Amino acid sequence: MRLQSLEKLEFRKIKEYLAKEARTELGRLKIKELTPHTDISFLEKESQKLKAFVELFTEEGRPPIPSLSLLGPLVRRAEKGGLLTISQAQLVRRYLYTAKDLSSYLSQKKLSPLEDLRARLPRITHLRRFLDTFFDEKGLRPDASPRLFSLKKAQVKAEERLRKRLDELLKKFAKAGFLQEELVTQRRGRFCFPVKAEAKAKVPGILHDVSASGATVFIEPLEIVQITNEIEALKREEEREIERILREVSEEIAQNTAELIQLEETLAEIDILSAKALFAERIKGHLPAFKEDGALVLREAAHPLLLLAGREVVRNDFVFPSEKPVVVISGPNMGGKTVALKTVGLLVVMAQSLIPIPASSASEIPIFEGLFVDIGDEQDLAANESSFSAHVKNLKEALSEAGPRRLFLLDEIGRGTAPEEGAALAMAVLEELYRRGARVIATTHYEALKAFSFAKDWILPLAVSFDEKTGKPTYRFLYGVAGLSQGLTLAKRLGLPEDLINRAHSYLSREDRTFKEVLENLRLKLEELSREKKALEKEKAALQREKERLVSLEKELKEKFAAKEAALTKEFEEKIIKLTEDFKRFLAELKSRKVKEKKASEEFSSFIREKTREIIPDDTEKEAPLTPGARVKLKRVGQEGRLLRVKDNVCEVQVGPFRVEVHPKELIVLTDEKQPKRSTYKVAAETEAQDAINLIGLTVDEALPLLEKALDTAFLQGKTRLTIIHGLGTGRLMRAVRSFLKGHAQVASMRPGESFEGGEAVTIVELATKEEAV
Repeated sequence: MRLQSLEKLEFRKIKEYLAKEARTELGRLKIKELTPHTDISFLEKESQKLKAFVELFTEEGRPPIPSLSLLGPLVRRAEKGGLLTISQAQLVRRYLYTAKDLSSYLSQKKLSPLEDLRARLPRITHLRRFLDTFFDEKGLRPDASPRLFSLKKAQVKAEERLRKRLDELLKKFAKAGFLQEELVTQRRGRFCFPVKAEAKAKVPGILHDVSASGATVFIEPLEIVQITNEIEALKREEEREIERILREVSEEIAQNTAELIQLEETLAEIDILSAKALFAERIKGHLPAFKEDGALVLREAAHPLLLLAGREVVRNDFVFPSEKPVVVISGPNMGGKTVALKTVGLLVVMAQSLIPIPASSASEIPIFEGLFVDIGDEQDLAANESSFSAHVKNLKEALSEAGPRRLFLLDEIGRGTAPEEGAALAMAVLEELYRRGARVIATTHYEALKAFSFAKDWILPLAVSFDEKTGKPTYRFLYGVAGLSQGLTLAKRLGLPEDLINRAHSYLSREDRTFKEVLENLRLKLEELSREKKALEKEKAALQREKERLVSLEKELKEKFAAKEAALTKEFEEKIIKLTEDFKRFLAELKSRKVKEKKASEEFSSFIREKTREIIPDDTEKEAPLTPGARVKLKRVGQEGRLLRVKDNVCEVQVGPFRVEVHPKELIVLTDEKQPKRSTYKVAAETEAQDAINLIGLTVDEALPLLEKALDTAFLQGKTRLTIIHGLGTGRLMRAVRSFLKGHAQVASMRPGESFEGGEAVTIVELATKEEAV
């Protein structure tokens, strides 16, 4: 695609933004070189890879890539026998550790498009371990070699001797009054004392410098010259040893040149994928589906640079069918026509460059092999060229490139000359581009071109709508209609006098006014139809969601019913088996007892009634309305009583001499007026509940039922505290009691007794109120 066209669409700014997100220098360079691809198989393959990476990025976060400068040049230098520096060798080591970390990162999610990427990451484990013997994060290790370690150790000792002797001499010379200042300084890399000029003969040594006034001389005492020379000698030895190590390291790196170059390339590719994933997150972008030909569809599209600038953007659907390869956009000035043109062009370029676009994933783009953009005023005064001649020159170039799979973006086609001539030229150019099989998106203000767009079935008219009340554009697009330029409306809004605007309206020809009225009526009708369509689509979507909910609910109910049916069938089968076994035992017992026929018949009838009750549940407890006076049962405690009243989801129930308040869901209505069955336990209402219960000497099985009864009695009588005496013993009863009390509905809290209450041998229970228990 033409570089000039890409520049006009500001594709460079998109790449610059992406490059800032990259962490490797090679990645940044490759991003700046991105250009659109035309091979659909390559685009589809790379698109799947990016989608898989975005999925991994979303779940695992950004890949662990540090800031990495170029690796290739220094590796090739080593290959040619060059000596690498410590920092360069460390860079190689960082690349190797990054490869190790990225291999783990990519294996977090088994996605086939990423497996190939992971497989292309050279590990070069042996080189990483080799470098680890010489380097760490800080640089060259002090023990990189025995010789280096020995030299550094000797140097440390010599420097310690030097510091000690300098301190001694400083005190000595200061005390003798030889020094101008009591300090040690450096001259030409040597340690010196600032000695008074008159005392220089009293400090034997090498004079390295004299002050500007001549009052101070800087002398290195002979006593430290030898130590300093020794340190410098050790440093030179250290430098030679470091050079030997780096020579060995450089040679080893040179042996792995091909793998390291591949590593840098693969890391750059992952880095670019990471930058694209960040970009997609920032603009809520996706890659579209690619196809050889067909409609150009951009759903919920926006201009990416406007989004990145934080501007409020109106997203639009651009749906350009292949049977209408020419699109003519019209509408008010400053209504967004040129932005729409640039948006479509830039999104096509970005997509074919495999950069996520700010559009829905439902978007589809046919592959374009060429792109021609003519946007803006290109008047060239230096070349004595008018804006019209520059425009005609661009149209000539466009016609020379026209053909299938070419996209042309022509802003204000036919501009720069009289409207009649400009419109006629535009019609002829559009017709010729269509004849050659090109796809075209053009903008215009020419009324004749708008009419032309209605007359040709291969043109799709598109209008920018505007708000009737404010007279401002809405930046929404209407299909199948031409838009009014609204030049006079805009001029009025920008401040021109109203009488001047009215005069301008009067100068419009009758034909112009009639045409504008027709267009306006068409636009209003289309907007009304568009609103109705959106309402119907919204209603359809709501109905579809309700249908899906009902289908899901039906499926859920069927699954629950099937599970319930299976459970009941199993339970029934088990009861039938048990009944059969009981019946066999019953017959055997009758036979062994030799019971007479009448007695046997009575016992058999009794047996049948008893077993029937076991299999078929008693139907005395049914769902019935909660009405005052009804017999009810408390689910939690199994106690029966009489419902007194119901108010605000609170039921007052008479249980013996007590009244309790519970939630309606805690009650079962007893519809049968037979005498109530005896509960498994009953409330001892006739006796006063005790403040304490003694369980000492009882087993766990004996103690817990008594404790449950004591809790019920205390709760129903409105007690607030109960003391449980269980003793210490082996601790088994104490643990069982406290375990039983945890989570009990009638227990608000519990604690061991204080020393004066009995200590760990007792448990104090604070009882819940009736409201809390419910």
